[in-house]
Amino acid sequence: AKDRLEELAPCFEKGVPLMQQAAIDYINNPTEVLEVIVAFNEAGHGTGWWKTPMDKSVAAAATMKELGLVGNGGNATVGDFDMDLVTKMHGIVAGSLDERANPDVTPQDVVTNRFIDPSIGF
Repeated sequence: AKDRLEELAPCFEKGVPLMQQAAIDYINNPTEVLEVIVAFNEAGHGTGWWKTPMDKSVAAAATMKELGLVGNGGNATVGDFDMDLVTKMHGIVAGSLDERANPDVTPQDVVTNRFIDPSIGF
C-alpha cells in the first residue's frame, strides 16, 4: 500500500534489482527454475490439475526468448514502467472503475520506477 512505501523501501531497494536479474537469468538459462516448477506441481503442491511437462516448459522459455517476448522495453533496462503507456492504460480503464476506486488516483500513485536499477537489462 502507498502508505507503507517508505517503510518497505529498504526491502524494495534490494528486492527489485534481484527480480530484474532473475528475469535475465531465467531467460538465458531456465532449466533450474523449470525443474523446481515441475517438481512442485508433480508433488501436488500446485492446483492439483495443472501439470507442467518439462519439455513443453523448455520449449515455452525458448520461444519467449526467440520471439523477444521477454526483454527490455524501449530502453536498456528490464522491468521498468513506460509511464506514457501506464498513463494511456489509466485513461482507458479509469472510466470503468466503480465506486470503490479513488477518482483522483494518478498513474504515479499506482506504479513507480524508483527501485529499478537502470543498469540491469538484456
